[in-house]
Amino acid sequence: MLIVLAGIGVQLLGSLVPIEDYYKTLAAQNPPVIPWEEGAWSLRWSPIYVTATLLDDVTLDVAWKHASAPLLPALSAALAAAALVSAWRWLRRPATSRRRLWLTGASLGLGATLALGGGLAAIRHDPRYYGDFAPARDLLAALEAQARSEDVIVLNNSIDTEFFMNYYKRTVPVVYTLPRAPGERYSPKQLPDMVSANPDELIHLSSALVIGDLARRHDRLWLVLDSSRFVPVSVRPVEHYLARHYFPIREIAPHDLARAVLFDLTPAPPPTAPAWPDTPVGATFGDALRLVGTDLPAGGEARSGEVLAVSLLREALTPIEQDYTGALLLISAQGELVAQRDSLPVNGFAPMSCWSAGALMRDNHGLELPASLPPGDYALWAVVYWWQTPTERLPVTSSAGLSLGDHALIATVTVR
Repeated sequence: MLIVLAGIGVQLLGSLVPIEDYYKTLAAQNPPVIPWEEGAWSLRWSPIYVTATLLDDVTLDVAWKHASAPLLPALSAALAAAALVSAWRWLRRPATSRRRLWLTGASLGLGATLALGGGLAAIRHDPRYYGDFAPARDLLAALEAQARSEDVIVLNNSIDTEFFMNYYKRTVPVVYTLPRAPGERYSPKQLPDMVSANPDELIHLSSALVIGDLARRHDRLWLVLDSSRFVPVSVRPVEHYLARHYFPIREIAPHDLARAVLFDLTPAPPPTAPAWPDTPVGATFGDALRLVGTDLPAGGEARSGEVLAVSLLREALTPIEQDYTGALLLISAQGELVAQRDSLPVNGFAPMSCWSAGALMRDNHGLELPASLPPGDYALWAVVYWWQTPTERLPVTSSAGLSLGDHALIATVTVR
């Protein structure tokens, strides 16, 4: 009985006091208390003791307040009344028939099922879970249609956690939530905790460790975000980090506040102090941009239906006035376009108008190959254009000054 009562008490404490309040309390100590050390072995810093001391600071926020109808409290009250009546009758007449025992148990079980099912339905559209936010629902529907079971879904921060806990019903792909990035900015009035031009310094250390571990166990990662480059205050350090260290493929974007970006988790060449590319190109686009070379981690071989990881090293010869778009085109032996990816540099995080003369920039691309792509050799082209005139590509010249037309051949890809 004592164990049962203790278990009920632990559940009540866990329901009344948010777990983040426990961690905040430990972190506020001087020196900070480490949860998995003192918290696991010391009663003074255990979750039970600490959360019990925080009860006075808790404002009760029961689900009934957010129910779409009075159905939840009515069902709960009816179930409680039925349980009390049954208990009273059993205490008065403990000896009873097996038939009556089964009827009582079945009635209470049915009542509990109705209360639970009806209650969940009543709070399904709790506004705290963003259930009525159409872009989030559209994003989830598209994500479930496009994600593979072997993928992994990562939430950029805890903002979307409640929505996914309430509406994502699948067991695969598995969903992880990253902690808040210290370099993120959520409103014009809220300044970030960290300011740096290097996104590696703007994300939480544990996020880098989690992403690295996921990259060892998965080929693809979907990053779910609640912002985009069209939200002026947003920094998006986790997305920037992934674009620098891995290969962005494509995105689902029903709304600027509900996006998912797909990444190929092949490790990219280092973004800082750029390593010289394995395959030199030396082609100049226009008069200000040079493609130094390219790296293909898979060695120029790929399979249909997979992702071809391509890392470009570009150099600004002079300041670039316009934000040009770069594209990779995969061309068949018959001259047909079979795959294409267009993107601003570093998936939009490094527009060319911000480059200074002599700047070297790594730009990673994940080029999806069609599942029906026949085996054979394909030409991989690089082109650059202004988004307002996509058919007018920048002219390309070789390192020897020869005209190459409107594209540079950067590799030959063999599809198996």
